[in-house]
Amino acid sequence: MQKPPHLTSALVAVVLIAGVLAAGMLYARGIEARYIHALAPVQFAQKNQGAAFQAMAFRQPDLLPIYGSSELNIANPYHGNELFKKYPTGFAIFPVGKAGTTSLMILQDLAAVGGDLRGKKVALSLSAPWFFHETLAPDNYAGNFSAAHATALAFSTDLSLAVKRDAARRMLQYPQTLEKLPVLRFALQQLAGNSFKNRALYWAVFPLGKLDDLVLHLQDHWESLMYIRSQTKLKPEVERKPAKLDWVALLTRAEKEQRANANNNPFGFDNNAWNTKFRNDVPTQKNKNSDANFLKNLNGAKEFPDLDLLLRAIREMGGEPLVLSMPIQGVYYDYTGVSAKARQAYYEKVREVCKPYGVPIFDYSSFDGDKYFLIDPGAHLSREGWVFYNETLDAFYHGTFR
Repeated sequence: MQKPPHLTSALVAVVLIAGVLAAGMLYARGIEARYIHALAPVQFAQKNQGAAFQAMAFRQPDLLPIYGSSELNIANPYHGNELFKKYPTGFAIFPVGKAGTTSLMILQDLAAVGGDLRGKKVALSLSAPWFFHETLAPDNYAGNFSAAHATALAFSTDLSLAVKRDAARRMLQYPQTLEKLPVLRFALQQLAGNSFKNRALYWAVFPLGKLDDLVLHLQDHWESLMYIRSQTKLKPEVERKPAKLDWVALLTRAEKEQRANANNNPFGFDNNAWNTKFRNDVPTQKNKNSDANFLKNLNGAKEFPDLDLLLRAIREMGGEPLVLSMPIQGVYYDYTGVSAKARQAYYEKVREVCKPYGVPIFDYSSFDGDKYFLIDPGAHLSREGWVFYNETLDAFYHGTFR
């Protein structure tokens, strides 16, 4: 029995479309691979909001992805981008993140990377202020939200239902990001439930969700190509200059420069930051806080379970994480009324979260009282701070932790 002509035509059309899409994706991946090293140190929206560049970075043996927040975007002569730019020890870093990024956002980033994370190293840079509030402000979450990343997480086949359930419950606490994404919102609502009906409805919508995921994936590759095409001066070649890094000499020079650039205030803040922002604000903060209030906020912070969820997800996806946790600016916090003893609770809680996963963590807690490790009350590394970060990243990449 012959197939109806219209059915045959439809099948041919589907095969042709699939072939064109597959060819287009292979072409896009080829272009992304060609330029990924040149784009590694650059921060731009498509790199953060899409997954194509991030996934391609994990495929490169000489790139080390590091996820964090605004500390990755502030120019610094000792920034890892600068120090490793010419691959002195055989690799460069691939920073991903911007202001307002937290563990919940990084989880979605890595869920979109998916299988490309398996067997690969990834560094996580934690900002202490993430943990000093109950939860991330809705505007900050919305400013970092990616429909592509969220959809990839909700319909991931690399993550267990338990991880997706816990992630869905947190993501639903930011409903404004889901208003125009009905399939994603519905899937998250079903994942967040525990009933048989919830599971049945989630699996019923799963094929449609995977289709959305595919469309967003294709759109991501297209926008990545358009970004590369728009960078008319971008060259795929990068300079590689092997060299032995003298960490002691680098630290000595960085400390000297940092002191010279932070000498107009008693806190060790960068001179420019002090003049433009903190000179008038800091006096109003004297004894405005207390140990009791600090510990209350710390114990109620959702960032700790979010970090635990992120580490669970990385374990399920087969990644090898390193946690870098910047210290608190202790000199300033002393001034505001939070003691070193209270601040120690933060370091202990972060270690407690990491311990069950056997994740190496460098919390730099011994620098809590060093006013030159950070440039301000937030979590922004100084010249000195970046040297310590870079030495740890170098040891992590080469597997030479002491």
